[in-house]
Amino acid sequence: MGALDAVMEKITKLGESMDAQKTSLPTQLENLKKEIKDIVIPETVDAALKQFEKDFEARGGQPFTRKTDMGGSDNKALEYVTGSGRQVIKASKELNDLTKKFVDAQIKKDTVAIKALSSEVLADGGALVPTELANFIIRKLEIPNHVMTKFTTLPMTATSLEIGGEAAAVTVSWNGQNVALTESNPTFRAINMQLHQLGGLSKMARRLVNDSKFPLADWISFVFGKAIREEIQNVVFNGSGSGQPEGLRFTAGIGAFAQAAGALAAGDLINTRRLLQEQYRMNAEWFINGTIIGKIELLADTTGRFLYLDGLAPQTPGTLLGHPVNEIPQIPTTLDPGGNKSVIYFGDMSFYLWGDRGEFGMESSIEAGDAFEKHQIWMKVFGFWDGHLSLTDAFKQTTGVV
Repeated sequence: MGALDAVMEKITKLGESMDAQKTSLPTQLENLKKEIKDIVIPETVDAALKQFEKDFEARGGQPFTRKTDMGGSDNKALEYVTGSGRQVIKASKELNDLTKKFVDAQIKKDTVAIKALSSEVLADGGALVPTELANFIIRKLEIPNHVMTKFTTLPMTATSLEIGGEAAAVTVSWNGQNVALTESNPTFRAINMQLHQLGGLSKMARRLVNDSKFPLADWISFVFGKAIREEIQNVVFNGSGSGQPEGLRFTAGIGAFAQAAGALAAGDLINTRRLLQEQYRMNAEWFINGTIIGKIELLADTTGRFLYLDGLAPQTPGTLLGHPVNEIPQIPTTLDPGGNKSVIYFGDMSFYLWGDRGEFGMESSIEAGDAFEKHQIWMKVFGFWDGHLSLTDAFKQTTGVV
């Protein structure tokens, strides 16, 4: 019996076990059979099936949920949610093969093949990552990232885009008969979205590209996806606005409430929450460094009730004063004065605008640096983004937190 037959036999037995639990999974199981046939290699069969059985039991015999909301209905990748809420995404054999062909064409400088595999060949010799791979990386970017699914993405076809943002609203007043109305004019500020390049470079042995069992698409998405994801979250909060997106920390005009005493207290958080106007408070969330969250978990109000409540599941965010809490490790805890302060943000992240060119570029070289000597391929992936907070009224902050 071949390795694939062994896999299918085990899956069949697993399906029978599901049926014995009176769980209807004909469609899900059939899809799983087809997809596992393409993505699982013999060395990982037993481990994958054991994990699947464990996750299935953890859900109490309930079906796995196929996720399509983050990446569309791309059938080239398997996605499911486990009992603990952990999301597993694995590139299919077809996607890995496509990626290998694309990279191999770049190594050989086969412009005909590159053009056939890429959505666009760039003027400087690079090429846009094939759409299927780009979508796969994007899904991996979004899943663990707290802000990418919350901010508002603006597709940009040009390198710049100017948007008008409201700086001050009009006011109204009661007036007696024959009394002139009080003049009130709105003011606006210009938000200039200017695309900036974010890229990453990685090196690997060329023999891996030719290894039929090496999951190249998974490798690219892991290496570059993780780095890009972390940096995007970083600039949303810490971006200087010079050569990169402008983060909340460097956005002028965000209302602040300074920590009142030497230690963070319940009153500091309550006052910050109340600073935010009701219309923005409705969808507001907290964005806090994990070290500070640990201190908040110990805070209680005057009745002894803890302000922070854990989520109902490991992947569900906790709440603070009724609003979700996002743990953001990129928010510093070394701010002045004293070099030991942090900041807490509270607001509606949908007012943060993220300009997206909608493309991943890829370039590779076997001659750069010492790549030729070491028989390596150097790969660079790059994209173009910018970000700005469109309305400062939508956020408030607690400063000097320690």
